Amino acid sequence: MATYPTEVSSLLDDLLAGVRAALGDNFLGFYLRGSLALGGFDPEASDVDILIVTERGVSDPEFEALARLHRRISPDDNEYGLRYDVSYIDRDSIRRFEPGQRRHPSGGGGLPFDRWDHRSNWVLER
Repeated sequence: MATYPTEVSSLLDDLLAGVRAALGDNFLGFYLRGSLALGGFDPEASDVDILIVTERGVSDPEFEALARLHRRISPDDNEYGLRYDVSYIDRDSIRRFEPGQRRHPSGGGGLPFDRWDHRSNWVLER
C-alpha cells in the first residue's frame, strides 16, 4: 500500500466532502489519477490529480458552489492547496472524447477554477 503525506489525505477528505455537498445527486465518483494513483507519487515534486465524474453536466449553481469550495482551499492551510488538479466530467462525456465540444469545470495548480477545454491529452485521462 502506498503511503503519502497526511496533508494529501486531508486535502482529499476536504475535497470529497465539499464536492458531495455541492453536487448532491449529480455526484457519481471521485477518482485519483496520475502519480498518486499509479504509485509514483513524490511528496516533494508531485501534485494530486483528481477526476470527478458527474451524472450530468455541472449546472451554474453547482459550478458556483464548487468554485467557492476551491477558493477555500488555501496553501496557507495545506501545502497541497496549490498542488492539485481537478476536473469534473459528466458520464456521457467520459465515455466519448469530443475535443472542442464541451468545456469542463477544472482547476488547481494555481489555475483559476473555470470551464476549460480538454485537449487531446484527455484521451488518455478518460
